[in-house]
Amino acid sequence: MKNALPFILLVLLVAACSRPTASETASEPRLSRQEVRRGAMRASVWRFVYCVDKGADATVLRVLLREIAATQSRGKRISVVSCEDMTADSLGAGPTIIFGTRLPAGHTDVINFLPDGVAFDRKKYLLPGDVLYVPYYDNPWSNGQTVAGLYVADSVANLVAALREKGGETWGQLFRSPWAFELHRAGGDRIYGTFKDTTWSFDDAGEIHLQNLEAPITVNDDVVVYAYDGPPAALDAGLVTGAVAMTLRARGQLGMATCAEPAEIRLYPSVERLGLRTDRMGPAFFDQETQILHLCPGAFSAAALLYASGIWEMALRDCSGGSLPRTELDLTVAYAQLIADKTQRQAQDYRNSVTASQRYAAITDSPQPADEATGAASRIIQQLVARARVQGMTPGLSSLEFLAAIQSDSEDQLTNSYAEQRRLGSALPALVRRPLPSGKLAGMTFAHEGYRVHNGYGGGKVGASLDSLVTGSVSAVAVVPYTFQRAAGQPKPFFIPANAGSENDAATTHSIRQARRRGLYVLLKPQIWVGGDSWPGDIDFTEERDWADWFDYYEYWILHYALLAEREKVEGLCLGTELVEATLKHPDRWRAIIAKVRKVYSGHLTYAANWGEEFERLTFWDDLDVIGLNSYYPLSKLANPSDEQLRAGARQWLDVATTIAKKHQKPLWLTEVGFRSVTSAWVNPHAEAADRPASAATQLRCYQALLTEVRATPELTGMFVWKWPSYLGYEGGRNTSATGFTPGGKPAFDELGRFYKEW
Repeated sequence: MKNALPFILLVLLVAACSRPTASETASEPRLSRQEVRRGAMRASVWRFVYCVDKGADATVLRVLLREIAATQSRGKRISVVSCEDMTADSLGAGPTIIFGTRLPAGHTDVINFLPDGVAFDRKKYLLPGDVLYVPYYDNPWSNGQTVAGLYVADSVANLVAALREKGGETWGQLFRSPWAFELHRAGGDRIYGTFKDTTWSFDDAGEIHLQNLEAPITVNDDVVVYAYDGPPAALDAGLVTGAVAMTLRARGQLGMATCAEPAEIRLYPSVERLGLRTDRMGPAFFDQETQILHLCPGAFSAAALLYASGIWEMALRDCSGGSLPRTELDLTVAYAQLIADKTQRQAQDYRNSVTASQRYAAITDSPQPADEATGAASRIIQQLVARARVQGMTPGLSSLEFLAAIQSDSEDQLTNSYAEQRRLGSALPALVRRPLPSGKLAGMTFAHEGYRVHNGYGGGKVGASLDSLVTGSVSAVAVVPYTFQRAAGQPKPFFIPANAGSENDAATTHSIRQARRRGLYVLLKPQIWVGGDSWPGDIDFTEERDWADWFDYYEYWILHYALLAEREKVEGLCLGTELVEATLKHPDRWRAIIAKVRKVYSGHLTYAANWGEEFERLTFWDDLDVIGLNSYYPLSKLANPSDEQLRAGARQWLDVATTIAKKHQKPLWLTEVGFRSVTSAWVNPHAEAADRPASAATQLRCYQALLTEVRATPELTGMFVWKWPSYLGYEGGRNTSATGFTPGGKPAFDELGRFYKEW
């Protein structure tokens, strides 16, 4: 413990460093935590400060920090300095992250000495080998004006190793982490913490505890299986055993030798726990670098688990630890599955996936997947393309013969196979369209509001949030995975979220399944978040080449979600949201996208048009099943309108909407509608709260006016209120008061519940 003491004392300083000291002055008012963090994120210049025990060699840490600084992650200019060269004033001059085994001098009065040791946050005892991450905290040298991150360990070597394992190519998380702190125990346990309310205090109730692996639950010549959070259900364990055996038989059929060392499999009880551990949420993924298969058996049906690609990648691994490029790996897996299906004939799911690959091939000109480097590659599409390309390959090839064939310059067999699958797909009968629901859709937009994994679409808190909607007579939800376009005038491939805290496919699928399990209609509604304070309606280009590129990227992206929706039997798919310039200037491109989506998706199609010009001028409603309106029309421009005037405002735009619905003889859905709980919410329902005070009564009045007129509008058969969080208790917005859109915990939800129950 001798060497650990400076580290332990250092960590204690972190917990209480927000306490003002005698050196602080009242010259500047203390800012809120949100204000401090936003200011730091806007800052273009940061400082990395390394601070180690006297006599310790800081070289490897200094080299790593300069390596990180050179990446200019998130556009930051970063200087790397020693704490020996810093004064208290300079430490407080701007956003700073301190790395090392001790902190700069000062504030030692807040170290807590306890009878039985020293503890972080006065409760958590630090031991040798532990590593603590506090990504941003109240900078004790700045009088509350900026942040100080703290990344500390008991040795430089431990800290550098932990940072390299954690950061890799994503150093941006040093500046923007979802956690208030992470405590990584030497034995492998972890604690993730959050802040309490809007203060700098840590929230004990919000902590996530992850326990390290115990002894393996299965050990044999082929695999060593570990289970996180207890042993898996007997059924899951049996299914995993069967799937592994099937893949290993296929390995033998390819003439691949048995590996001398067994493969390692780690089982997780949920995608949430998998995501918290690995920062990835794919329910079956094989890490080629570590040679470990991470698997959540409960995310698969018995049949689907047999063909989970990650299990096959593990079985076909290079025993020496080498790795294949993604395209070659997908093709090898697809060929091995083809061999297994021809010899075992036991998975209808596989043959269904062959049909899906044929349908996709029929609508695509090129079999090549998207560039991995863009983050836009769809794993669903990649696997379908690989399957189509190998269907006509010569049977009985060894792995070496197969790799030689796919790596050849001509790739004749792959090209010819894809062309044949394209022909077969074109000859398939059209998918049978599902009938529209006979009743009204009393809906809510179910929003991914949690980026800490456990509180987002893939987390365990989804169930309670959906249950609250069912209690409120909600019968439908819109699930909204986002992508990002950095600049409205620059076409780039749309990334498909992959990290665990995002609306990734596994998380989105989890929420879809949880909703459908409760009998809710699901509308999958992928949307684009546009950077630079823009919105989708700003997307526009002066060159037709840019428009052509943008639509190519968009088509690939929306087809990914169409395929996911068909796989999950999602009832409805919204093809786009508020893309004003794209729809009004290029309706024929939208008609082409609609036609392609119908080849692979059998559910209901709509488009969420922005209120006003786009909705009233859009020309391809006849190609869709439902007319969709994102309605943020004002109810009144008056400062203090009467209830009758609010109802008249709602009636006015509902008449416009129903006229369009009647013209096209289509049902009408409000794909979004909502009001903030702020004063004068009726004037500009879409606007930010800004400095308007909270007013649940105003929100209630707006909904009362709207619902009164909706009752008198039979053409309106669906309504998705904006919005409801993926975990209960989230309000939204940057204000501490309840000024967000959610009606949860406000009188408006009771009003909606009464209306939905009768509607």
